[in-house]
This record gives sequence, structure tokens and C-alpha cells, in this order.
Amino acid sequence: MRKISNSIWYKNIEGKELSHEITPGQQWREAETIALLREILEVLVWVQKHNAIHRNLKPANIMRRQDGKIVLIDFGAVKEIGSQILNPQGQVPSTILIGTPGYMPTEQSHGRPSFCSDIYALGMIAIQALTGLLPTNLGKDTNNEVIWRDRAPHVSDRLANIIDKMVRHHQGERFNLLAV
Repeated sequence: MRKISNSIWYKNIEGKELSHEITPGQQWREAETIALLREILEVLVWVQKHNAIHRNLKPANIMRRQDGKIVLIDFGAVKEIGSQILNPQGQVPSTILIGTPGYMPTEQSHGRPSFCSDIYALGMIAIQALTGLLPTNLGKDTNNEVIWRDRAPHVSDRLANIIDKMVRHHQGERFNLLAV
């Protein structure tokens, strides 16, 4: 076993990256996507309760073990929140830019990731599953919101509204897992 951050451990995991399940051109059914969201959210709640942000959540960094369980891998980009030091202006200093275009929200691309940055990435994974398109192939509207619903007409308004909230441009409008 190898220690990551101060409280996250992992070992060699046998399974397949989620990128083998979410493939370009293939649209997932809504029920499959909801099940995946629930599985990943369970793991993200655990990560965030340990004051960490993954910062590079994408299908290649999520594995489905042989027993079907989801695990996050590649914690090399993890940012621990509890030990941040404020600068003289009372702000948290910027961090090194880490993440993958398409899955990385604006605040993270500016070096200021937060817990809801991983929520944004998960929402983009859900959109990728539902549309069959890579996030970099989706446009944004004049408010910098992701345009995707027209690419997944089979998705209910209820799920689409949840995903829209996950990928809001302004981080304060996204879900907060620790507030639940």
C-alpha cells in the first residue's frame, strides 16, 4: 500500500478504467448514468469528508473493480484543504494548475479548485455518458454554461436539471456534498 495525502490509501487495483465503458459515439441510458453517478458520489463524499479534492476526475481516473465497485485512482493531483495557509490579504493562494480540459471548471483552471470542482467534473462525465461526446466537443452558451441537452434528447428534465446544476459555470451554484 502507498499513502496518498494524509489519509487516503490505495493499492494495485484489478479492473477496468471507466473510459472502457464510456466510449465516444455510444449514448448511455438514463438509468445506467444515474447508477454511475450514485456510485461515484459515494466515493466523492468520502474523499471530501477527508478534506481532499481529487482535481483530475475523468473516466481514465475511475476504475470499476472486478467486483463491480467504483474506485478513484490517480490521486497525484489531490489537494488537501485542511492545511491551507492564508496569504496576507486573507485569501488562499493559488495552486498549480492540474486537471484535464473539458472536465476542469473555470475556478480550477485559475488555480483555485474547491470541493465543487469535482462535482463539475462528475457532471461532465455524466454528460459524456449520455451524449457519447467528449466534453471538449461540447459548446458553451453566452453565460459560459455547457450546451448538451440537444445531444441527449432521451434524458428526462429531472436528470438534466440535476446535471445542469453540477456543471454550472459559477461554483456557488453547484451542489455541495458536505452540506447534505
